[in-house]
Amino acid sequence: MTRDAETGGQPYLALRGLSKSFGALGVLDDVSFEVARGEALVICGPSGCGKSTLLRCLNGLEPVDRGRLTLDGHEIDLADARQRGSAREGTGLVFQNFNLFPHMRVLENLALAPRRVRGLTRRQAQAEAGELLERVGLAEKAGAYPCELSGGQRQRVAIARALAMRPKLLMFDEPTSALDPEKKEEVLGVIRALREEDAVTMIVVTHEIGFGRNVADRAILLEDGRIVEQGPAKTFFEAPREERTQRFLKAIVNA
Repeated sequence: MTRDAETGGQPYLALRGLSKSFGALGVLDDVSFEVARGEALVICGPSGCGKSTLLRCLNGLEPVDRGRLTLDGHEIDLADARQRGSAREGTGLVFQNFNLFPHMRVLENLALAPRRVRGLTRRQAQAEAGELLERVGLAEKAGAYPCELSGGQRQRVAIARALAMRPKLLMFDEPTSALDPEKKEEVLGVIRALREEDAVTMIVVTHEIGFGRNVADRAILLEDGRIVEQGPAKTFFEAPREERTQRFLKAIVNA
């Protein structure tokens, strides 16, 4: 897909000058990038470089020092608490620790937000939840509690829950970091299907180099809160320009 051909070249998401600190500790420093409609952007980098914080800022969950976000033509000053919450409209964030409600069955986890936010009836929300569970291969787990599921199953439920809000942008925070290889493939398979079948716009924080190389359109290396390199995924993973990117990718492959 060409970069936002449908919108006259305007990116679906444009982040400009995002900076974030926790007291005297700077976490993100003047981060800027764009994502076209239907693109998949992979963000990678060493632990503690600010990747998860970046997603939380994009989703309006963290106050920032400065930074402007344009999302589907809507401009948001992320430093303005009155505007920040609107960054969550039309977006979904899948956390690495699932964040499912432990006291609710799987079907109820999926149906809650559509009832409260989208105004669906219980029957409507549960019907849609059932369809989403079937889509991620977990229809038989509708009546289970999260504690009765494997890590991979819980992450697939978390993805289905994000989809229940019909987001135009999906963000994933290291969705396979806590999973063994077999369960990782279960989750990555669901994300690939979303990418191939629905052309959902995605931002994925991950160390899965194979996934990034095969699925992403663009990639970013983040270190110490700054972008070291960004560009087309093929070039980024196969012929990176920056020596730091080369060392990082080599370390991941050899890990």
